[in-house]
Amino acid sequence: EGRHNETKARVAVKVLHPDVAKDPVAVERFKREADTARELAHPNVVQIIDFGQTPDGSYFMTMEYLEGEELGQVLRRDGKLSPERIVRVLSQMASALGHAHSFGVIHRDLKPDNVFLCRSPEGDVVRILDFGSVKLQMEMGPKLTAFGTTLGSPYYMSPEQAMGKQDVDQRTDVFACAAILYEMLTGKVGFDAPNVAQILVK
Repeated sequence: EGRHNETKARVAVKVLHPDVAKDPVAVERFKREADTARELAHPNVVQIIDFGQTPDGSYFMTMEYLEGEELGQVLRRDGKLSPERIVRVLSQMASALGHAHSFGVIHRDLKPDNVFLCRSPEGDVVRILDFGSVKLQMEMGPKLTAFGTTLGSPYYMSPEQAMGKQDVDQRTDVFACAAILYEMLTGKVGFDAPNVAQILVK
């Protein structure tokens, strides 16, 4: 938590760990997360305020300070949600992703821990977090995958991601939304197994 130098607004500061910063792919993903979220400018996508380097060379970004909790935390504590709450959360997720997809942006790592629920008098206000795994369909920039690296969380990963295909499209986010919807309705993940490989096979 911090304060913006000029506006004095409360902000969240995210700093790339020095060990992670040694990996150029991780640095590029961090930059991509900041650039993509800033360009999308949607009420259900976390607002990025600034990005840069500290005097010691660490990469950082500042974001709007959110009060509430991750959907993943809610599900782990409460299990399934009420139908009314599910409709409110899912509709805002869909609005954010529909907006991102209209720009050719695919999240690729949508999971309950990347869906933040802000408190408000009207109920949950969703912010989608972590566009670091994002794929821009229209660009031909550096690939943000490396040998041995899998983008996405196995419980919410689409079949095409599980097969290691690089050219996934918007449907991979739709699949993740459906997997999250299933978990919100039942309190259980749709595909479970003792290890990642067996989850992906399912």
